[in-house]
Amino acid sequence: MRRTIMNLTAMRRTTMNLTAMRQTIMNLTVMRRTIMNLTAKRKSTTMLFDSMLVGIMLFAGTLMLGGCGEAKPLMLGGTVEAETSDIVTEVGGRIDRLLVDEGQQVTQGAVVAMLDSSFQALSVKQLEQAVAAKEAKVSELMNGTRKEQIEQARFAVEVAKAQYEEVKRGPGSEQLKMAETQVAVAQAAVDSAKVLADYTEQSRKDAEALEKTGNLSDTAFKDAEYRRDAAQAGLKTAQKQLASAKAQQDEVRKGAGEEAIAAAKAREEQAQAQLALLENGAADTTVRMAEADLEQSRAALAQGNLLLDKYTLRAPCDGVVTLLSINRGEVVNGGIAIGTVSDLNELSVRLYIPQKNLAAISIGKELALTATSFPGRTVPAIITWISDAAEFTPRNTETTASKESTVFKFKLSISEQDTGLKPGMSLEAEIPGALSEQ
Repeated sequence: MRRTIMNLTAMRRTTMNLTAMRQTIMNLTVMRRTIMNLTAKRKSTTMLFDSMLVGIMLFAGTLMLGGCGEAKPLMLGGTVEAETSDIVTEVGGRIDRLLVDEGQQVTQGAVVAMLDSSFQALSVKQLEQAVAAKEAKVSELMNGTRKEQIEQARFAVEVAKAQYEEVKRGPGSEQLKMAETQVAVAQAAVDSAKVLADYTEQSRKDAEALEKTGNLSDTAFKDAEYRRDAAQAGLKTAQKQLASAKAQQDEVRKGAGEEAIAAAKAREEQAQAQLALLENGAADTTVRMAEADLEQSRAALAQGNLLLDKYTLRAPCDGVVTLLSINRGEVVNGGIAIGTVSDLNELSVRLYIPQKNLAAISIGKELALTATSFPGRTVPAIITWISDAAEFTPRNTETTASKESTVFKFKLSISEQDTGLKPGMSLEAEIPGALSEQ
């Protein structure tokens, strides 16, 4: 770029010199005409001026021819660029799988890497189960109760009603007879247990006497003690059962009290209310509350699935993976670029043209690009953008003369596919209609 600016400055100086030379020739021509009007005696002087004029014109022609020979087409240099997009994490985690390598072709949405999502997957499963349970609840409220449930409720009402009537009537002869029989059985058990206890106690005493005289082993004596203890325990149990049977007999004889009747009545009314609820179905308010609860759970599930999907990293566009900055097993934070995808089908070149040559370019104009990597070959490109603001070279230039070196940035898009060009390659573009001085 600096060399181009120097060439443009030299061309400007040459042009100024040629302009001064033309002015000198015009002045000499005026002088010649004046001399010709003088007397014939000054013919020798006229011939002298003619010789001077011819020499000056020849010298000027030589300069003009030399300057024209140095003018060459304007060539601008730049580098190939590609449209790039970063692969960015939205959540943090450990890199569990890495599915691509640098240089690999990918399509938009293709899975590039996966973070460890086991914890989030469990959360989603819990939310799915909650949604399924609430859907079943809403369905039951909307569709009504099953026939089997209503039949069970009706049977419960009948049982509760029968119990209430029985308690209200009081004990009958059968109940009194049954109570007396239970007391008699319990008393017989006590009598038998007492006989056994007395027998085992006497056996223990006999064994103790024999053991003292040495006619009975210690083991036999301990066995006699064990049988006596077991018989005593059986007697105590039988006595408790007898007391319980007598207490129950007393309650049957007295009949049910007011508290028992009230409790039986309450059980009957509760069974009636449950049956009515099943037969009439749930209230509208109950259904709406259940539906709202279901929608809330569904929204939580959708949010959980959305977060789970963010653990899968995908390619942001079609292209080639030109950079990967992570390895499997590494832990990354959210908002970190782990790689870059470049679209090699959308290549471009940014160039800078001097402002005096700005008229030589326009949007939509096609230029020919050449690369040192492919000698003798040209690649067509189209101008797609021209900057609206000039740039100074250098930017801190403030003098009027230096401002003549301002440039405009413009962009060329390479539409041809499979050109072999790679990002970073150097290219040159010839600008038709613009000349460069060397």
